[in-house]
This record gives sequence, structure tokens and C-alpha cells, in this order.
Amino acid sequence: HNLFALLSPTQAPNGSSTLDDILVYHNQYISYVWLLLIFVTGHRDVTAPMGLISDYNPHNRTWWISDKEIRHGLAARTVVLPLTAARQVELYKEHLRALAKRTRFVAPKICNRCGSALSGSDNLLFAIMTPIGEEATPTDLCPSLLQSMLGDKIPWARNWPRHHLRSELIREGVSPEQIDGWMGHEEIGEEALGRHSAFSLRFLEHIADKIENILNAHKIEARSGWQTR
Repeated sequence: HNLFALLSPTQAPNGSSTLDDILVYHNQYISYVWLLLIFVTGHRDVTAPMGLISDYNPHNRTWWISDKEIRHGLAARTVVLPLTAARQVELYKEHLRALAKRTRFVAPKICNRCGSALSGSDNLLFAIMTPIGEEATPTDLCPSLLQSMLGDKIPWARNWPRHHLRSELIREGVSPEQIDGWMGHEEIGEEALGRHSAFSLRFLEHIADKIENILNAHKIEARSGWQTR
């Protein structure tokens, strides 16, 4: 609860706010969206977390995640987003649409990046860097950028939410084998949804429901972004 409260964005600027104020707010907002999505998916601390919006199927809330490279091939997994996280994705998309509208004629780089993030041709999560005397530029999230953005707001390693989620799921009665499948801990040939696995999509939905319980217990909510109105 306290961690999410620390990264909760301040009140969004109104529709007549300056572009600088809106860009500052975007970076606050993206920090919260990043934390919520990487927490509920058990995502590793990697460059371009969550990948593309096209990896997500909003109809059944499944997200294809590849956050672990291995020597003999691609190590990917599928998770189901809890309802709160699915709501956060939709609110973030609304934020990007509003930001694209606001920056169309005054900051085309940002407008274009909002469009490419929404279309799935660029990574979904990005910050906006504004060096002194230079044009504001969208930048993919990466460990070093997150470190500079978050500073001491997270006093632990950024993979702490992943390990904490495991502990929370064990307390919820989820089996270690199911947690391993959710977090991508399997070895090659032992994937949770592989040919010889006894697991099905239902086990992913079961874990998503348990994570939703955790979010509700700690009063962690989906947050709306900036809007033009």
C-alpha cells in the first residue's frame, strides 16, 4: 500500500495547463502505471517492460510477456491481468489519446509516439525527457532511466515487487508450481501451458483473481491520466 502511495501521481493538470506541466505529470503517471503492471505480472526489471500493446488481448485480458532471454531460445509466458490492471491499461490508453491531441502541433515527436504506442508499433510504456534547451523526446523505459526517475521513492531493488507478489500468492494458497508458471520460472520443456502440462488457462484466471484480492486488500486502484477536458 505504501509503495503505491509513494508513486501515486499528483492531481492531473487541467485542460488549460502548460505543456511542461503536462509532460511532468506524464512521467509521474507512467511510474505508477509501470509499477502496477509489473507487479501484477511478476515482470522482471528489464528494458521496455510490458512490450507492445499488441501483446495484450483485452477480450480475455491475456498478456504475452517475454522478459527472460535464454541461450537455447525464447522464454515467454502468458498471464491474465486482474480486473484493476485491465482497467489501468484502458485509462492509460485514454491518457495517450489526450496527450496526442494536445501535442499534435506543438510537440510532434510526442504525438507520434503516443500514436505508435497505441497502434502497437512501438513499446507501450515510455517517459518523456526534456533536456534544457532541447526538444522534449519520448524514451523507452529501462532500468537506468527508472532509477533516475524514481530516485529514492523505491528504497528496494526494482525487482522487489516480483518477489513480494510470490510471497503474497503463497499466503493466498496458490501452489508453488502455479506461481512458477505465472512468473516464467519453468525450464525448457516444462512450460506451464506446454503440451504435457496439466495446467490450463483457468489456472491463470485463478491467479489473476487472487492478485485482484491482494490489490483490493491494499486499496491499490487504477488511476486516470491527463484529459483535455
